[in-house]
Amino acid sequence: MDTNLKQDLQVKNFLLHKDILVNEVIQEEEGVEVRELWLAMGPQHPSTHGILQLLVKLDGEVILEIKPVIGYLHRSMERIAESLTYTQGIHITDRQDYISAMAMNLPICLAVEELAGIRPTKKAQALRVLAVELQRIASHLLWYGLIALDTGAITPFLWAFELREYVLDIFEKLVGARLTLNYIRPSGVAYDIPDSVLNDVKDFIVLLRRKIPDLHGILTENPIFIARMEDVGFIPRDLAVSYGASGHILRAAGIKWDLRRAEPYLIYDELDFEIPVETASDNMARYLVRMKELEESVKIVEQVVKILEDPSIKIQSHIDIRLGWRFNVPKGQVYVKTEAPRGEYGVFVVSDGYEKPYRVKYRSGAFSNLSLFPEISKNQLLQDVIVILGTFDIVLGEIDR
Repeated sequence: MDTNLKQDLQVKNFLLHKDILVNEVIQEEEGVEVRELWLAMGPQHPSTHGILQLLVKLDGEVILEIKPVIGYLHRSMERIAESLTYTQGIHITDRQDYISAMAMNLPICLAVEELAGIRPTKKAQALRVLAVELQRIASHLLWYGLIALDTGAITPFLWAFELREYVLDIFEKLVGARLTLNYIRPSGVAYDIPDSVLNDVKDFIVLLRRKIPDLHGILTENPIFIARMEDVGFIPRDLAVSYGASGHILRAAGIKWDLRRAEPYLIYDELDFEIPVETASDNMARYLVRMKELEESVKIVEQVVKILEDPSIKIQSHIDIRLGWRFNVPKGQVYVKTEAPRGEYGVFVVSDGYEKPYRVKYRSGAFSNLSLFPEISKNQLLQDVIVILGTFDIVLGEIDR
């Protein structure tokens, strides 16, 4: 970017917020001025979990008001998707929630299939479930490590990232990439899973089952962690619903809502798993829901592995109709939603009958969840607000799009 243009943008951003950044005198005590302090955290700050700016109004260490400023990662992804074919546009979704690329690939493919009247084979659906649940495990492990760092613990972070590396190794063998994967495609998936990789999945699940009690032992039962999490960041149930919250935010408030059960897609209705729910609706409740989700994803992966090992499934194709990178989709419009690691993630697609979508609109669960943040941060301590934000588990690539 041109240096002068960059400086102009920085000046305009400052002028946009300068009115609220002025620290006004609120009272005088014996000739000493007492001011409320406006503090700008970010957009480059380790505690904001991405390129997010928090404008924080403080009285000492107590939050009086907080304003999240988003948009620093905006890349016009919806507009770009409208200039690409349906297959080309899948790699755009990888760059939204880049921690959960598999979950981002899925909705646009489901939307195309609904418009085109395509139903993938059971093997293709099972491979999709395997991919998105392994991605959910990797995402939750990353979050576990980060929330540990937010509360001052380093060892859990190292343990979690070591376990996550096993999932990324599996993805690398399956897809050839570790982060942006572009695996799920209209009518199926890009590649079948070799027996050797399926064995790696089984070995990883055995390892993770053995390690989960250790993860709880070092963090869940830690008295310092409990003190930072319990009775902090309470979200009233009605407030969560009114803001359109979803995912672990909603389930930690006692609402048993998960699209994999409420509105099943793929083969989720054939699988045995529970929807974790807590009622305290505080930091600890959100943490416990996340950890229970991790265990339920392990159960799902174990069941899907058995399905893929069934001889009648093994002979099926991993792709129903071998669509190329360019194909026409019948006229129509559809909205598809899935249960992503950070809540309800949806896509609205309008087709005018050609090879590129006429309109694409994404619905981010993390965006709706973040909108709650200013409401529940009032009268909290600054250090607690950092942990509250951590329990929201946001990814700015999904929020800004």
